Amino acid sequence: MSTQRPSDDETQNPSLLTVVEYPKTRDGQRDAATTILGLMPETERTVADVMLRGPKTLPADVTVAEARASLENASVKMLLLVDGSRFSGAVTAIPEDADSDAAALDFAEESPLTATEDMSVREALERLQRRPNGRLVVLDGEDLAGLVCLTSDGRDFCGI
Repeated sequence: MSTQRPSDDETQNPSLLTVVEYPKTRDGQRDAATTILGLMPETERTVADVMLRGPKTLPADVTVAEARASLENASVKMLLLVDGSRFSGAVTAIPEDADSDAAALDFAEESPLTATEDMSVREALERLQRRPNGRLVVLDGEDLAGLVCLTSDGRDFCGI
C-alpha cells in the first residue's frame, strides 16, 4: 500500500482533505463511491468534470422491440430517450410480456435520478449509491446534458 503525502495546501488547511468511510458490501468490498471518493479534496470537481458528454440516445418514440435490442448489449444499463435535445425518459428494463410495437417510453422510470453540471461529484456519487445501474442523468433544464456513469468495477467514471 502506498502512502500519499499531503500537499502543502492540505497540510496548512486540513479541512481540504476529507476521508469518507462507507459501509462495506457483503463481500467485504467498499462501494464505488468509496473507491472514487477515498481521499477527495473538499475543493471538489463538479459533475461537468466527470460526465460523459453526448451519451448514446434513442428517440422518444422508439418501440419496445428497438429498445430491447439496445438493452441486449451487456454494456447498456440505461436507455436515454430524447425528443431532439429534450430528455424524455430513462429505461432500464422492459417486462417480457410488453408488446414489441408499444412505446418504450411507457416503461421509463418514474423518477430517474438526475444531476446538474454544477453539482459536486461527491453529491452525485451519494445519489449513485441508491442506483444499482451506476447511472445518473445530467440535465440542463429539460435538455439532456450528459450522463454520469461508473465503470463495471466501480473504480472510475465511464468515458473520461
